[in-house]
Amino acid sequence: MMNLKKVVFILAVVLVVVSCAKDDKEELPANFEGYTYLPLTVGQEAVFKIDSITYDDFTGNIDTTVYFIREVIQEQSTDLSGRSIFRVAVYTRLNDSASWRQIRIDEKHRGTYRYELKKNSISFVPLVFPPLLESRWNVNSLNNGEEITYRYESLHQSFSIKGNAYDSTITVLQKDILSLIGREYEREVYASGVGLVYQEQINLETDINTGNTTKGFERRMYRYLK
Repeated sequence: MMNLKKVVFILAVVLVVVSCAKDDKEELPANFEGYTYLPLTVGQEAVFKIDSITYDDFTGNIDTTVYFIREVIQEQSTDLSGRSIFRVAVYTRLNDSASWRQIRIDEKHRGTYRYELKKNSISFVPLVFPPLLESRWNVNSLNNGEEITYRYESLHQSFSIKGNAYDSTITVLQKDILSLIGREYEREVYASGVGLVYQEQINLETDINTGNTTKGFERRMYRYLK
């Protein structure tokens, strides 16, 4: 049988190991689960510049539009399930000198396994946690819309757009369809410590004989930093 001194020594070692394991878990970086790609705090503000190109098959015109979107987290509350809900005021304006005009209130919830966005009274799942390349999820799983599968295209990669560089980003591929008569492509990029920094939406119809674009739109949204 082990003597008392040896038993005490073993117990002490076990306690140290358990304590270290607990500390290691507590000191894991926030982006271990991908949460730093979606920071949410009251007062947080983001401004985006949108470049939009519309192709009109009836008139043959190609119209270019530039406008801005501003998001401000106004308050944090708790719903009936005890979840933290962030209310986000969304504004728009046509140029830098125009006044902001509020267009809606969104709600955001960053749960353990997913990010829920409620926009125009409809809930979506833009992200799931932790971010893994093999992850696949239905963005419309919380509403009655058709099933649309999102997936992660890249993780923890540097990204530059419009002169802005981000050290670590995740990219969500939302749609990628290419055919003889058109192109549909959508993706979003989130930067660590920042949130959404880029969104791209392309929906074009092409002439099967010439390959020229006949109808549709291209929309690109950038995090706007003066």
